[in-house]
This record gives sequence, C-alpha cells and structure tokens, in this order.
Amino acid sequence: MPLRGGGKAPERTLPPAFKREEEERRSANMAAEESVNINLVKVEKVVNRWIVDYYFSLAVEFFKTHQDVDFCSARDILDKIIERPIESIDDMAIKVRVLQFLSRINDGEKLYVEFGPEHSKTPLESALHLLESMRTDFQIPQKDFDYASTLLKEMILGIFIKNGKFDKANNALILYFPKPGNCKGQHIQNKQ
Repeated sequence: MPLRGGGKAPERTLPPAFKREEEERRSANMAAEESVNINLVKVEKVVNRWIVDYYFSLAVEFFKTHQDVDFCSARDILDKIIERPIESIDDMAIKVRVLQFLSRINDGEKLYVEFGPEHSKTPLESALHLLESMRTDFQIPQKDFDYASTLLKEMILGIFIKNGKFDKANNALILYFPKPGNCKGQHIQNKQ
C-alpha cells in the first residue's frame, strides 16, 4: 500500500514461529561474524610473527653487509608490525632488543642523535647501555659481552676523536679505560 499524505502503512506482523526463526538467523549471523573476527585476529598474530621473523633476518643480513638504507627500511617495517597483534613467542623480546642494539650501532656516527632519559647519550653510548642490560636479561656469556663491550667503548672514543669532541673523548677514555687505582672513571660514571 503506497504512502500518501502522511498516512502510515500497516505494520506487518510475523507469526511467532517466523519471528523466532528470524531471531535465530540474526543471532547465528552475529556469532559467525564474531567467529570470523576472532579467527582473523588469530591468523593476523601468526602472520605478523612470520613477518617479524623474515624482516628481522633481513635486517641482520643488511646490517652485516653494510646496506644501511635497506637495514633502516627493514627496521621501519618491523617497528610498524610490532605495534600490531602478534603471536607471543620466547625469542620476540631478544629480537626487539637486538634490533634496537643494531640500530644504535648503525646510527653510531650521528652524534646529533641522542638517547637516554636526558637525551645525553650518543647512539653508541646507548648501545653500550643496552648491551649491559641485555647481558643480564638474556644471559650473554661474559667472554662475548667483554669483547662486544670493549669494541663499543673503542668505537665511542674513536667517534668523539673523529668529530673533534676531545673533551668527550677524554671523559670516555677515563670512564671506559681507567688506569688501575684511578677513581676518576668511577666519578664520571656516577655523574652520568
């Protein structure tokens, strides 16, 4: 019946059996949609873990072969993926920390990039601090830690000298390579 002049069409009423079937069909559709959404989230978590595994291995390879632009691109992709739902696995935390560590080393010569609570650490100083925390969190063998930490300390000193930051180089020398019996290294370390 057409509506004319503000008139109202009569309401269509369904028999009770049809109403019940309609409600059940709507309920089943909603349940199916929820199930699909839950399954999509589960699938996304797994796929994101795969993507992290893939791009992490790429980033490490790019870092090893000094492909800085590619390394940064892989790191940027990982930064975005890690924000998404991701399947929890045991080695995810170490992958994130290793990527942070490599990123700081990659930015090592950029003294204008600063880290730390007061933004007072250069990328390499931040990498050294990160390595120290990783040693305890992930049980890095002492021999490996000593080797990597000495290399980082030498790099820090070298970057300061290369960039004419002789006061910072002197402070780093005293802090990281103190003479036996010289407590100046401890004094500077306490200041930072």
